Amino acid sequence: MIRAIIADDEPLSIELMKKRLADIGVEIIGAYTDAYTLISDLKNISFNTAFLDIQMPGISGMDLAALIHEENPTVQVVFVTAHRDYAIQAFELETTDYLLKPVLKERLNKTINRIHERLEEEHLSESMDHSTLPSLEIRCFKQLSLSFNGEPVLWKSAKIKELFAFFLMHLDTPIHRDLLIDKLWENHDYKKAKIHLHTCISYIRKMLESFHPNHTLSFAGQHYTLHLEQAWCDAVVFEHMPTVVSSKNIDTIERNILLYNGEYLEEEGYEWARVKANELSGKFISTLYSLADYYEQEHLDTKYITVLQKILQFNPYSESAVVRLMKVYIRLGMRADALHLYESFKQSLCEDLGIFPEKETSQIYTLLKQGDL
Repeated sequence: MIRAIIADDEPLSIELMKKRLADIGVEIIGAYTDAYTLISDLKNISFNTAFLDIQMPGISGMDLAALIHEENPTVQVVFVTAHRDYAIQAFELETTDYLLKPVLKERLNKTINRIHERLEEEHLSESMDHSTLPSLEIRCFKQLSLSFNGEPVLWKSAKIKELFAFFLMHLDTPIHRDLLIDKLWENHDYKKAKIHLHTCISYIRKMLESFHPNHTLSFAGQHYTLHLEQAWCDAVVFEHMPTVVSSKNIDTIERNILLYNGEYLEEEGYEWARVKANELSGKFISTLYSLADYYEQEHLDTKYITVLQKILQFNPYSESAVVRLMKVYIRLGMRADALHLYESFKQSLCEDLGIFPEKETSQIYTLLKQGDL
């Protein structure tokens, strides 16, 4: 059950929120018009959700949220404010939602549903037997790294690391011995390369067996196959992430999209990984666009802006993202941001590619500059 507190310096706003929340079954633990009173009560009250006004006398809702999370990091924070200006900052604080006054009943219901989903996820996590969780963690985005029971795994040689990465990319798939030699020892004498391969294989097998008895690197019919019984890999999780965004999987997609913090094995320089890297990069960008469509449809302006900005972070020449971001800026009255975005985009296109923005994009800028938008 949701147990909530409310903090707002406007008594009428508090009464309205209390009524709305009570009507949908939320238990109100406390309501505060003074942030300092709430702070003094933090250790004495038990709640899992906080509805906070941002602009409060003495201490802002942003700072209040930080203090609440210091006391209990699992509390779901929802900002309720009459100002759009703090939307980006609020989202960066990983808040559950951002509601604009006056809060509509339908919009509040969506927030409550999201809180319920997150609380259920936390309950499932707490009830799990953590002794059964994978102890081998593998990360492939940006660079390859392994950790076992929280301790980083050190590689005996760069070639052993590369060979393991090649097996990992073909997890549970048989790979012919000669293909391994061709990809990793291309310019070596075949007999010497075969010896190097066997030496690396022996080391990897011993390493895997020390992690878990069912981690295997088997050999049959001139083919090697890597099988990992208990392991977590960011690329595997990302690859199996749903591509169609809906209210049922939005939390999963939002969580898994954060795994992508750089291209697949980007810093390792493995040419054989380029195709896989391009596939995952394409999925990342297409998923961001799907998220943008979902946020736009659901009128989640804060997240819509953030995901468009993320698209431009990874693809600064995406004109469609620029146009969409300009339009939402204009709709929200953020005219200066829209103008600056276009000017920066135009400069990058001219200096880096020697081209200019499309006519539609330039027309939006011209109309905005003239005050016609």
